[in-house]
Amino acid sequence: MKLQQAGLDLENAVLFSSDDSDKRVEIMKKCLFALRSRFNRIVYIGDAEWDLQAAETLGWHFIGVGARLEGKCEFWVEDFSNQNSFMRKLHASTDVDLV
Repeated sequence: MKLQQAGLDLENAVLFSSDDSDKRVEIMKKCLFALRSRFNRIVYIGDAEWDLQAAETLGWHFIGVGARLEGKCEFWVEDFSNQNSFMRKLHASTDVDLV
């Protein structure tokens, strides 16, 4: 409902939520499986420590958003108001080779 109100076209979107599992990592795995693609890199964007922990568990890149994650992750933005700053962090987070 929130995404539709923001004007996003959800016709072909793959969406999963807490209705699909009570465990964040499981929700993320289900979403990835539903995409039926292989990705070289995945960047997860979140605003809480459990988002960071889930991304670390799966070995995904992470960009933290907001005051709760400031200083707790390598790539962080205060909010999405500066699109250029966010896009630089997005590109920088994917330039690091996964081990």
